[in-house]
Amino acid sequence: MVSAATGVMNSAVNKLTAFLGEEYRLVTNVKQRIRFMRDELSSMHAVLQRLDEVDDDQIDVQTKDWRSKVRELSYDIEDCVDRFMLLDSSKNARLNFVQSMVCKIKELWEDRKISKAIKELKDRVVEEKKRRDRYDIGQHLTITPPSEEKQLKVVSIFGIGGQGKTTLAMEVYRRAEELFDCRASVSISRTFDMKKLLRDILSQINESEYDRSERWEMEQLIRKLRGYLMDKRYLIVIDDIWSISAWEQVKCALPVNNTRSRIIATTRSREVAESCCTGIDGYMYEAKPLCEDDARTLFFRRIFHSNEACPLVLMEVATEILRKCGGLPLAIISIAGLLSNRSHMVEEWEKILKSISSAVATASQIQKMKRILFLSYFDLPLHLKSCLLYLSVFPEDYSIDCRQLIRTWVAEGLIPGQDRETMEQLGESYLNELIKRSMVQPTKIRAGGAVKSCRVHDVILDFIVSQAVEDNFLVIGNGKDLSGNFADKMRRLSIQTDFSGEEEIAKALKNASHLRSVHMFNNSDQLDDHIPQFFCGHVLRVLNIKGRCLFRDCNVHIENLTQLKLLVALHRHFRDYLPWPLSAIPSQMRSFVNLVRLRISVQNKVTKEGMEILASLPMLASLTVRLMKYDDDIHHARHTVSKQGFQSLLKFSFGGDQEAALEFEAGAMPKVQSLKVELQARCQFKYGQGGLVLGLHNLAVLKYVTVNINCFKAAEEAVQDLEDVRGALGTHPNHPILVIKREHTHGYDASDDQLIK
Repeated sequence: MVSAATGVMNSAVNKLTAFLGEEYRLVTNVKQRIRFMRDELSSMHAVLQRLDEVDDDQIDVQTKDWRSKVRELSYDIEDCVDRFMLLDSSKNARLNFVQSMVCKIKELWEDRKISKAIKELKDRVVEEKKRRDRYDIGQHLTITPPSEEKQLKVVSIFGIGGQGKTTLAMEVYRRAEELFDCRASVSISRTFDMKKLLRDILSQINESEYDRSERWEMEQLIRKLRGYLMDKRYLIVIDDIWSISAWEQVKCALPVNNTRSRIIATTRSREVAESCCTGIDGYMYEAKPLCEDDARTLFFRRIFHSNEACPLVLMEVATEILRKCGGLPLAIISIAGLLSNRSHMVEEWEKILKSISSAVATASQIQKMKRILFLSYFDLPLHLKSCLLYLSVFPEDYSIDCRQLIRTWVAEGLIPGQDRETMEQLGESYLNELIKRSMVQPTKIRAGGAVKSCRVHDVILDFIVSQAVEDNFLVIGNGKDLSGNFADKMRRLSIQTDFSGEEEIAKALKNASHLRSVHMFNNSDQLDDHIPQFFCGHVLRVLNIKGRCLFRDCNVHIENLTQLKLLVALHRHFRDYLPWPLSAIPSQMRSFVNLVRLRISVQNKVTKEGMEILASLPMLASLTVRLMKYDDDIHHARHTVSKQGFQSLLKFSFGGDQEAALEFEAGAMPKVQSLKVELQARCQFKYGQGGLVLGLHNLAVLKYVTVNINCFKAAEEAVQDLEDVRGALGTHPNHPILVIKREHTHGYDASDDQLIK
């Protein structure tokens, strides 16, 4: 229980902090006194908190007297701050000339009084500080900490969609980072892949084990996860649980230990929330609509960037719009996003209010929210509507890579223009506008401020999926059924995580001559044998595959895929992108004349002919080539890049499990700005004069070079290879930046890192 002294002290410290942060007209010495008081009171506050944990009969008379004086001092400081704020606010009133002159004289007098009062308060703070130090108050308190419950606890947050459950859970997750040995946050949603979910948890708590978990059976995955967490204090957020059975499955993988671990679960169902707390010490929290003050604050900050900046003329209509939102955060930020792009005229806001009010008066909160989303969607410009609808290809709660999304928009023709770089910049502005309008939520931000990944709230996703299907924008494969128009006008197909209707896909695609993009998020191996027949004969622009290889069989007839602009393989680690390496670069790839980015794995080496095939792709801007080990033999090769081809390439990454070196002839890769190579030698193989890379000076516009060290060879040899690269870059006219990345591998002495540095 917090004592009166502690409570008022906390309030005083907060008010002084706010006082310093506001734009009040304070002279320098007054600011210094306030800052001193704030800092010293914070120190006293810590002592008061310790006193609160001691029985009152154990505190001596001097300490009690000091506590009483500090409490009265805190009250007086609060009163002084409140008087000044009240005085300052009154200055904004409209006054006539005579009143204004009288007020100014009064202000001068009042300012002198405030300054004098603050000086007196500061002197009292100094006095109490000296008294505390003189009596050693709080220095020798012996406090017996309360007994702490160590068992696992669950908090289940439940409520309707759009209530802010996920936001609340993730804010707790963010603030509690330093309290736990390991943390993870995952989403279950209505349909989920249990193995993928557990691997997502594993990737966040033990990345080294995650690398091997792809081949594990479910039982082994659960056993490993439980074993790792058993002696750890862990925090796991399980978001959006739709069924009791889903919770029961996940619960089996999370051990009930005695390390004060915590699980936070969110769900729309009270029954599921109760299930989460059954058999485990738990607490249910119902997410409720925001109170009027909090709703108003959220609304005005989204529109005016301040909860005090709303023009008085808009206050009445704003209050009525907020009432229609029913305190739902998602509805509030959605309508605020719409209004932020409208003029601040009463007539404009009244039109929006009228549109919201046209919903049935007895409609549920969710129905009202969908009405608001409907208005927000139709307020979008046409180009933003198409970009938003495209997000319906992703499954619920999917983490969307923003760069990949923008490139997909470009490949699909949703971004106007001819120059790829300019189009991608425009696409980034489109995405930022959707975020500003609260239709898309950023989840990760890059160091420079750009959004790295994003997601779509499931309520918004439900809306745009229904709109996309209605507009025949795409067909979605969920369960065993395809939702959408199966006619030969089908243009986009999204095969999602729970889909198992392979025969229905074959039937639907048989006459789908207008198909332009395919997105596959299904992990079923049963689809592998159908992949060739799905894609042959279609003029695709985007092929988005998760953990699946287009070229599993080099005899697949792919010459009809001439319009493919973007081959996307979505997975965490590269070796999972293309699990079946090619024995050679297929000649059919020459027909991929619109391919912009390619990541490809080749067994052992890339032949001269293979390199020429890749070089012939006229639109290729980014190329990653991985050399995968096929057997235990060591294959040595230097790969030469000639001046023919690669006319559009900007980024080149080359390396893998095999020893390989590069040589660039004069005029090679004329636009390449970024080069990444791997140092991966398992014996004493020498690349010859020049080492790892020859001809770096021939890359005319080179700006960045990354060397990824992942080898078993002696550190001295690795140093020599690096020195060769450094020497070449030192004489390059552009003076490219060199980045060295080190991966520790088994059998290598980590102490040798100092030599590498």
